Amino acid sequence: MPSAAGTKPHLRVLVTNAFGLSNKLGELQHTLHTKDVDVAIITETKLSELTTPSDVVFPGYSPPIRRDRNVAGGGVAVWVRSSLPVVHLDQIPTEDHEVVWLTVCLQGDVKLVIGAIYRPGSCNEADTQLIEYLD
Repeated sequence: MPSAAGTKPHLRVLVTNAFGLSNKLGELQHTLHTKDVDVAIITETKLSELTTPSDVVFPGYSPPIRRDRNVAGGGVAVWVRSSLPVVHLDQIPTEDHEVVWLTVCLQGDVKLVIGAIYRPGSCNEADTQLIEYLD
């Protein structure tokens, strides 16, 4: 429900593990619109550099902020409703997990920092690295 200057009094967020997004893009687009999603955080996208930006752009949403693994599995992507200003934050590259940080501007001067992280289930050492990264 939009208010002044395109801001919203609440934020509707979708978080899911897609286990491969390429064949589910239509379903994701449908869900974004029917559920009135403001921010969609998708992990294990399994997208690669071969997936062009135009393949994953949806009407009413900014182009996704992505971190692809470019080898089997992994990856994260975040879509934000185009009426919400968003800034992609610089991040420290990591080897064992994919991370995306962004700031979404809400009402007035309220800003929300969002981190989307995918950590492979088979990577025990990554747990320690991930905790250190978040500290």
